Amino acid sequence: ELTEEKSRELWVRQLSDDPDPIGRIRAAKALAKNKTDANRRDLAQALASDKFWGVRAQIAESLADLSGDISRDGLLAGLKDPKAQVRRECVEGLAKFTGDDAARAAAKKLVQEADPSYRVESAAISTYGKLAPNDAKQDLLVSLERKSPRELLASAALRALGSQDDPAVIALISS
Repeated sequence: ELTEEKSRELWVRQLSDDPDPIGRIRAAKALAKNKTDANRRDLAQALASDKFWGVRAQIAESLADLSGDISRDGLLAGLKDPKAQVRRECVEGLAKFTGDDAARAAAKKLVQEADPSYRVESAAISTYGKLAPNDAKQDLLVSLERKSPRELLASAALRALGSQDDPAVIALISS
């Protein structure tokens, strides 16, 4: 296994200029090792601007690991990405922001308004169930009724409801 040592400036340059997506992903992972606001800003900018969705998805994962307001804001902006895979990574990343009102509100909005992708919506249901276990019950019950291929949305709603300590929910799931 090889480890690559570079200055922050070189990693940032590689993140923005490397023609190879693998090189940009390596740069994103290297920058994510240091939880600095500068690295968060550079990764959030790359999430918004990289031309390949696979790199943007990896950057979203890195931002989720970095935590902090800058990372959260980058993930929130990523929810508008044209590629569903990137939006899914962003909403899954928001699940790590427990106690964060903006993350909870974004997940709730996705659950209530839906997404063109069932997988993104399923991830939003799971995230919302984690971020708002006491407030999500009604929205999750509505999600149980939504039609989707292979009952993807209902399964996510059941998992989210199953993690709650509400006896009424447990009775509903058991019946």
